[in-house]
Amino acid sequence: MSTILALDTATENCSVALLYKDTLFDKVEYAPQRHTNIILPMLDNILKEANISIKDVDYIAFGHGPGSFTGARIAASVAQGLSFGLDTKLLGVSTLHMMAYEAYEKVQDKEAIYVSAIDARMGEIYLGIYKYIDDVLTLVDKEYVISPVDAIEIIKSQNAKSILCSGTGFALLENSGFKQGKGSDVLFPCARYIFNYIKEHNATFLDPIEGQPVYIRNTVTWKKISEQ
Repeated sequence: MSTILALDTATENCSVALLYKDTLFDKVEYAPQRHTNIILPMLDNILKEANISIKDVDYIAFGHGPGSFTGARIAASVAQGLSFGLDTKLLGVSTLHMMAYEAYEKVQDKEAIYVSAIDARMGEIYLGIYKYIDDVLTLVDKEYVISPVDAIEIIKSQNAKSILCSGTGFALLENSGFKQGKGSDVLFPCARYIFNYIKEHNATFLDPIEGQPVYIRNTVTWKKISEQ
């Protein structure tokens, strides 16, 4: 069994997780604007808890965003630096997808739609909609940076009987009139749920140079529903 280190700093949460000999170790701290100060000490502590060295890590994964521009860069930089230094493969995983996995674990409903929404500021949210297809939690269409009003129309178009919403963007959806979904207690992504993604998707780790943050706002062009 490979030893995998995972970390995420894309939102107010700072989290580190380690999968070692089928045992999961994880640490999470709500730490707005303190990620650079605590991420490496958290990493050291989790290695000590597992009684291994950083040189024992086979693969590294990180939450590549979306989220805070600075936060996403911190995780990507630390993960990429470690991967280069250790000569290991690297994998970036969506923070929205991580939140959907945590929401699913709380209800274990493969018929539901899982909506992850992070407050993107400027009157927008980062939005991802996920559902189980062939026993794999799968992104529906694409991830968006979008107004809450337009996000509601996209969610409604899924015609889902059960909708579970996670993230800081859920409050913005509610304030914009969204009443169909139920809110979960998942507010921020946690690194431990990267392992869910790796397992279900049989994810392939890449060369360290591929480990880049994903901002969406700079890379995705979207249209309002009325303009499509």
